[in-house]
Amino acid sequence: MIKENTTPSFVHLHLNTNYSLYHGLVESGEAACICKETGMTACACTDHGNIGVSMKFKSAMEAQGVKPIYGCEFLITGKSDWSHWLLPHQHRGTNVVCLAENLEGYRNLCRLTSEIPPTELPQKHHKGLIPLSGGISCVTMEQLRKHHKGLIALSGGPFGEISIRCREKEKDISSWSPFPKLLWKLMKSKELTRAIDEAIGEYLDIFGKGNFFLEMQDHGRMEEKIINQELLAASRRNDVPVVATNDVHYLTRKQARAHEILFCMGADETIGERTHQALPGAPEYYLKSPEEMKQLFDWCPEALQNTVAIAERCNVVIPTKETDSSLSHKPLFKLPADFKGTRDDYLRKVCKEGLKRRYGVDADVPSHTEEEQKILSRMEQELVAIAKNGLSNELLVAWDLLWDSERNDWRHITTGRGAICGSQVAYLMPLTDVDPLKHNLLFERYVNEERSPWVQVDIDQMASDDDLVIQRAQELYGADHVAERIELKNMPPKTIVRRVSAALGYGHKFDMMADIVEKFWTTRDALESSEELQRLVRTHSSAREIVEASIELENRVLYESNEHGGILISSRILSDICPVYRLLHRDHLGSCIAFFDAQQLGLLEIGWFKTDLFVTKALHHYSKCSELKLQMRDIPDNIPEIYDMLAIDDDGLYCGAFPKDSPDVEVSTSFRKQYAEEFGELGHILREVRPRSIEELAACYAISRPGLDKFRDEFLRRRSGKVPVIYVTPELESILKETYGLILYQEQFMQIFNIISGLSLGKADRIRRDMSKRKMKDVAMWHDIFLGEARKRGFRDDCIEKIWEELNSHAMYCYLKAHAIARALLLYRVAYINANLMI
Repeated sequence: MIKENTTPSFVHLHLNTNYSLYHGLVESGEAACICKETGMTACACTDHGNIGVSMKFKSAMEAQGVKPIYGCEFLITGKSDWSHWLLPHQHRGTNVVCLAENLEGYRNLCRLTSEIPPTELPQKHHKGLIPLSGGISCVTMEQLRKHHKGLIALSGGPFGEISIRCREKEKDISSWSPFPKLLWKLMKSKELTRAIDEAIGEYLDIFGKGNFFLEMQDHGRMEEKIINQELLAASRRNDVPVVATNDVHYLTRKQARAHEILFCMGADETIGERTHQALPGAPEYYLKSPEEMKQLFDWCPEALQNTVAIAERCNVVIPTKETDSSLSHKPLFKLPADFKGTRDDYLRKVCKEGLKRRYGVDADVPSHTEEEQKILSRMEQELVAIAKNGLSNELLVAWDLLWDSERNDWRHITTGRGAICGSQVAYLMPLTDVDPLKHNLLFERYVNEERSPWVQVDIDQMASDDDLVIQRAQELYGADHVAERIELKNMPPKTIVRRVSAALGYGHKFDMMADIVEKFWTTRDALESSEELQRLVRTHSSAREIVEASIELENRVLYESNEHGGILISSRILSDICPVYRLLHRDHLGSCIAFFDAQQLGLLEIGWFKTDLFVTKALHHYSKCSELKLQMRDIPDNIPEIYDMLAIDDDGLYCGAFPKDSPDVEVSTSFRKQYAEEFGELGHILREVRPRSIEELAACYAISRPGLDKFRDEFLRRRSGKVPVIYVTPELESILKETYGLILYQEQFMQIFNIISGLSLGKADRIRRDMSKRKMKDVAMWHDIFLGEARKRGFRDDCIEKIWEELNSHAMYCYLKAHAIARALLLYRVAYINANLMI
């Protein structure tokens, strides 16, 4: 529900979020709070060349009762000779801001961003030229003409074509002109005025009368005041309305310095370099209140009123599952021509074939052993739940991309990852190489009918197979129906500290600060807790400057990561549904929407995790080796010598693959360093535990991860026998024995809840999520239910409360066992390959 405001006076229509990489510092949630506090009823996001923030911006604004307006700032190229001649040499383009008035306009924004050519920038960037993926956000007037419907255009402020012509009109350029002064006076009085009017006419011809506004800005620069007067005169001549905006790049005045540092980080410059350019007019590029904008434009109230009028016209409702639960753009798996039946039937057929391949079990024979019946029952239980939730099609689409039926093998090597490894159906198809029965994994953690039944297929993606699955998807569904989902992550605090230090010109002088910050969640936490960092800040003004800037930039600087991401597939052209853009040096589209948003938009995603280089190299060699006849799924996982390899020396798991005396010392050193960053802590744990099974290796992996590492010492003491393992009640022993009485896994949490209270596994998982998110009202309700149900099953109150406290304290940290097992299996197999191959 949008907040009612009886006297709206101004709305921001030109704002760059942190999705304008290295150019904007505005975080959507913080901006929404400021808009609400200052009484603004709406706010626009207009990032450079991309609208990837749309769904996040939508959620943040609507949560505060503020209407979100979706827009984009483009760089226009392919203009007339006039425009090309007037521009500075380094900026051969002019800005224009487009706002979506309706859903058609939003889709046209998506189409425009999808057509921006990916272009590498030179080392030194220029204002307005750093959109997502580092390309230049260029579109042509022809593209605007093609996709103009539903859009309201603003002339682009001082860097728009019309403003540039207004500025040139007032410039005394006779000193550098080869033409006579009289000619220039004539051009100034007539030709330049005509050029301004012609440019306005061209935009009016594209967008239509009432859909184009002359954009005035005032950041305290005299140049802007001159431009604004010319724009007002042009408005009167051409009957085109004016609108006032502030080019928002950060939230408050005090962030101007941090924003300047951000500029330098993006351009790989230092603040002292002559080529460095801060925003002219800083520190005025912040999220100003309506009162502040009134003071700036009290001489032109219509420009302020028009912001509200535009906001009232912009009413985009993006279709999501929240408003239409049946919404789906997921592609349909094409059944073979000779198959008579539904997709549910075909999934059953695929699983029956998998039974023979995995277990040697024929589902169609009249009788089975007890063990075979257990396998069949689990398969049947899952197939019923999958069919009930309409998920057969999604699994078949993923299977068609990953499994080559003709060769009866993977298209690329994967063990799978995430919750899907708890599915017997996924193992049979196969989509994963993890047997959930063997490792006591839960299907309910994957498909939970207590929550929205969304399927996510996760795979390990090798560097050598980057585009393999995408290419297959493009063949089946079309190139414009497929995109790689690129995750945008907050830059780690330690990286920010290093890059801030470099931008300020200190180089590596304060690298020790990054090492200190790395031990904490944030730089602010480090400053509050580390005496060493406090001493540095007290004794070095430069260290204080770095810390203060790093705190300002934290959680606002984003970077693109393709380590975690996925493939988005749609039954419709993707640019009709979500923001996409063209990737540099790749033959497919990219998108930076989050997984949850992809699900809300009704898209299918296959998630991936880029396997580290050690694993990639081992698997790549293995896949091409003809001497080893075993398929990956047939590698035995019980060889003691292989487990011994896991803790062979201080260099960790893959020391056998890249020994110190390797001929290629540089590659060996690089790979060892990367391993240490991802698995260094695991290596230390493996040397202490000396695992002898996949389960023990998985437990080691789990306690090496952030959160669970706090239980590491207790785990080691219990395993060594120094501390006895005591169970609150005997019923817990079968669940917690493998982790020595500690609740390390989400699956263990669910099983304990189920055994003690009788509540379903699905409901137990829902309770775990409520606990981990600290939803105290819900947790209190679940406590009463848990207590009442456990009493009925004969448990004492003191026992129930003790179990509840343990569950509550572990809910936030417990790890997904299905993923830990998958990771452990992958690491074991790489050790096996290293033992059998000369890499």
